[in-house]
Amino acid sequence: MPKKKIYTIVIIILVIIALGAIWYILYGGSSSNNPTDANSYSPTKVSNSSKDIASYIQNDSSLSNFYKLLTNASLVDQLKTASSGTTLLVIVPNNMAFKTLPSSYSDQLLTGQNQTAATDITKYHMATVSIDTKNIPDNTKIKTNEGQEIIANLQGSKPIFTDAKGDQANVVKGPIVASNGTIYIVDAVLLPQ
Repeated sequence: MPKKKIYTIVIIILVIIALGAIWYILYGGSSSNNPTDANSYSPTKVSNSSKDIASYIQNDSSLSNFYKLLTNASLVDQLKTASSGTTLLVIVPNNMAFKTLPSSYSDQLLTGQNQTAATDITKYHMATVSIDTKNIPDNTKIKTNEGQEIIANLQGSKPIFTDAKGDQANVVKGPIVASNGTIYIVDAVLLPQ
């Protein structure tokens, strides 16, 4: 075999290995990167009571899209200043969840072009209520700060939230106890009617 052909084969193999390594770094290794993996939930309580809800969301890079939504809806201060006596529940879609929305709609929400929708959707992910996701009675209705309800259920030990349109969001992390409430990170954006 000529040397030129061997060099070409070696370069092709190295490129394939490099692409595989890049893919693994971006998408592999952790099931929490897959928003549709229904088995990735681990019901462990994370206590981060030194941070308020908004600060926690702001400092977690996997929640940056929801933080943009909070900013566009002018609700960051509300989540920072809510007193520790208030029981806030915030259901936070991770960044992967926003990829399930039509891209033009997601872009409008995240760039502030549709502030009314950003405000409604953000408030739909917030409630002044305390729930124990280990003991949710079937079809527990939660009135959101937007005014409409979402429904909470357990599927095995995994909490599921269902929006007004019947779409479900699986909890992938939580409960995260902040200084002024509780956060559940989910794999879908809940949408009001």
